[in-house]
Amino acid sequence: MSGDIDIVITWVDGGDKAWLAEKARYAPLAADADDRPLRYRDWGLLRYLFRGIESFAPWARNVYLVTHGHLPPRLNLSHPRLRVARHSDFMPGEYLPTFSSHPIEWHLHRLPGLAEQFVYFNDDMFLTRRAKPSDFFVNGLPRDVAILNAVAPKDGFSFIAANNIRAVNARHSKRETLKAHRGKWFRLRYGAQLYRTFALLPWQDFTGFIDTHQPLPYLKSAFAEAWSENGDIIRKTCQNKFRGEGDVSIWLVRYNQLCKGAFCPARYRRGKAYWISSPQDAEAAARGIARQKYLTVCVNDGVPEADFARARAVVGSAFEKILPNVSAFETGEQPP
Repeated sequence: MSGDIDIVITWVDGGDKAWLAEKARYAPLAADADDRPLRYRDWGLLRYLFRGIESFAPWARNVYLVTHGHLPPRLNLSHPRLRVARHSDFMPGEYLPTFSSHPIEWHLHRLPGLAEQFVYFNDDMFLTRRAKPSDFFVNGLPRDVAILNAVAPKDGFSFIAANNIRAVNARHSKRETLKAHRGKWFRLRYGAQLYRTFALLPWQDFTGFIDTHQPLPYLKSAFAEAWSENGDIIRKTCQNKFRGEGDVSIWLVRYNQLCKGAFCPARYRRGKAYWISSPQDAEAAARGIARQKYLTVCVNDGVPEADFARARAVVGSAFEKILPNVSAFETGEQPP
C-alpha cells in the first residue's frame, strides 16, 4: 500500500447570500431537521487550519477543500497541493443541493484522486503542534481508540449516534469482537477511560463508543465497505437536505473499523475538544491552544450570538500566537 496521506477539509460559508437563498428555497424543514445558524457560522479560523498543515504536517500529499461552491477569501488556488472540490465534483446529482454534512461526508471517498489513506478535518479542527504520519496511520491502519460508551438518545446528535450503534449491532457481535481483538480494546494507553469498557462488559450488545471529536484517519476502502454493508440507510441519509434524527453518520465507518480490528491503538489524550458556549469557555480554549498541549483541537460552536464576536476574537488571537506566519495556501494580506 502507498504511504501517501491526504487531508480532507469540509467548509461552508454560512454568510454567503447566494447559498442562504438556495437553502431557503428548501424550507419548510422537516420537524427534526437541524438548521441552527451555528451549524454554518464561520469563525474565520480556516487560515490557521492551513497554516497548521503547512507548519505541522508538511508530509501531507494533497489537501482537499470541499465546498458548496463558494471559496474562502485569499485562498491560493495555484498551490500545487491544494485540491478544491465542489459537491457536484464527487456527489451524485440526486443528492444535491444538500445543507447537511452527512451526505457530503458519505461521498468523501469518491473525491477524484484521493489517497487510500486520508485524515478528515471539519473546519473547526486544527493541528497545534508538529504531527508525524504515524500519529494517524501505522502499517496502513488508522490510529484510533476503542473504548465502550453508553449512548442515551436525548437530542438530534445522540439519536444519530444511536442509529450508528443499531447498524453496528446488526453486523457485529460485541462478545466476538472483544474476544478477537482484546489486545486492541484493553490497552493501558487508554488511561482512566478504560473503566468505561469494563463497566459496560455485562451488556450483551454495543451501547456506544467513545467519540473524540478530533481529525480522524480513514481508509477509502472502509467507506466502500460501509456502503456495501449499509447502503439502504446511507442512501436514505443522503436524500435528506438537512441533518435529521434518522441519519447515520460516517462514524459508522469508524465503528466498523473498531469492530473489525482494522486500526492501530492510539493514546486517548492526544487531542482536545473545546465546547464553547460562553466567553469564559473561549478564554479557556485560547489558553489551551496557546500552550500547544495537544496535537489537535476542536473548537465547537455553541456561543450565543451576543457573545460570538468576542469569543471569535479571543480564540483567533490564540491561534495567531502559535501560527503567525502566512502560509503558502494564502495569497498574502489577511482579512481583519
